[in-house]
Amino acid sequence: MICVANTTPIFSLAAINRLDILEKLFGKIIIAEAVYSEIKAKKGYGYQEIDNEFIEVQAITGHLYKDFLLKELDLGEAETIILAKEINADFVIID
Repeated sequence: MICVANTTPIFSLAAINRLDILEKLFGKIIIAEAVYSEIKAKKGYGYQEIDNEFIEVQAITGHLYKDFLLKELDLGEAETIILAKEINADFVIID
């Protein structure tokens, strides 16, 4: 199973010390570089936990729809959707 996650679900699970749920459900999760940057921008929930071996950071390869998505979404959400499409994710966890 391929699972791509956005920032808020990671923040939320880290806040209640249950990020392990994602690992138990999916084995590993993949996050876009923008999601990683959002989490690392401020020391808070998820800041340390994000550097876990079950979380893989991956760059998007195409930017065709990025500007279109940024009209309605933030960068992390846009890259999450693009990455999920690019790698044919089975699941997307997004708020």
